[in-house]
Amino acid sequence: MVELIPPTSIFHLEAELPSKIDTNNPYKLNLYTLAEAIIVTTPVVYKNDALTMQTALAMLGDSSEILKILVDTGQTVRAGRVIGAFRNIGRMDIVDEITGTMKRIGYDVSEEDPFEEVVTISLSPSPYATRLRLMWQNMREEVLTNFVRLKSNLSAAEFLLQMEAQYKLDAYHSLSIEGYRVTDELISKVKSGTWKPDGDDADSKNAFAARGYWLAFQAVKKSISDILSGGNSADIAQRDLSIWHSEMFMPCVTAGLSSHLILLVIAPIRFISAIRCTLRLTLMRFVMP
Repeated sequence: MVELIPPTSIFHLEAELPSKIDTNNPYKLNLYTLAEAIIVTTPVVYKNDALTMQTALAMLGDSSEILKILVDTGQTVRAGRVIGAFRNIGRMDIVDEITGTMKRIGYDVSEEDPFEEVVTISLSPSPYATRLRLMWQNMREEVLTNFVRLKSNLSAAEFLLQMEAQYKLDAYHSLSIEGYRVTDELISKVKSGTWKPDGDDADSKNAFAARGYWLAFQAVKKSISDILSGGNSADIAQRDLSIWHSEMFMPCVTAGLSSHLILLVIAPIRFISAIRCTLRLTLMRFVMP
């Protein structure tokens, strides 16, 4: 280690030069190719940074680049480690290709799994997706320990009544955030059905927005009721997502103020307003799987 101006330093490491240098990278550095980096990686790295190694392995689409190096150099020990690593993440196609090729050429390879734990999830060629899946696998048990307490002491009927009690406040804040001018009187009028789309409220975009929010709220409440009756929350949310959205904009479509196409396209910001009532902390505690 060569100490420079604090807090910087240089670590002097002697390593073998790669057979092919990767210069086509955003860092403008001379790097190992991914295939050769996997081959020369020592067992310690597999144990100390398993997530990175599993992610790197999953990025390889086939065995061609690795086989070129292994066949040319005859590195049987490293070949055994690579085979074991690919078997660990479930890439049996690469395992069979490397094992069969090395055996046909005459190399005697002893397989060795460099990881301490076997990967039990499907990995993706995308390093971002793979890292997220592996991180969630590692963190899942710790997260679950924070949800061991009772999710809610309310009955399904009591919970729906609590949702209903929160409606006016939710509607006021959600619609106001979107730029609509709503009052308690307008919200109550829409809720009770006394609004007049063909009369006093015909030109009021605020009234149509409030009515849409009320219809979306009823659809969400029906979905929550199905969840509280034992339905799977994820399946029900996927099933009813388009219903929540279409109910939100139906008054404007019916009045001819918007095209029917708006019912088919999710408008993220306004749509979030329609389902804010489902995101309250009490609901999350009740339906979190």
